[in-house]
Amino acid sequence: MLPIIAPEKSLKIAKEKFLAYAIMKTWKEYRENENNSQLPVDDPTPVIEDLKKKVYRDNRGWIFFVRSGLDENTFKAFYAKNVEDFQRNIRCHAVKSLEWRGTENLAQIDLDRYATNKKMEVLNF
Repeated sequence: MLPIIAPEKSLKIAKEKFLAYAIMKTWKEYRENENNSQLPVDDPTPVIEDLKKKVYRDNRGWIFFVRSGLDENTFKAFYAKNVEDFQRNIRCHAVKSLEWRGTENLAQIDLDRYATNKKMEVLNF
């Protein structure tokens, strides 16, 4: 008889196996290309450059920005209803229509698209 595993535990195990596989694959590619600093041409990994963090303001005056979540590799767009709350990092809420992302750059890309669609202005601090 197979043991019954709680869904949240099996999800955690699957995530750990996936991360271990991803790390090993990257390490193998690094070892193969030790003498040559280029990755293989057929590498499907997208190249994401470091994006400058942008902060936006909508027509209500709400401030939109990217920050990390509770997990170590989760990022998402958040909003604060005024500049003081944003600067003090209090009363900030996640934008529910956007997804949690594994990197800050991916979350910034989501926020940039969202801000373009909503016609927000970029704030300079």
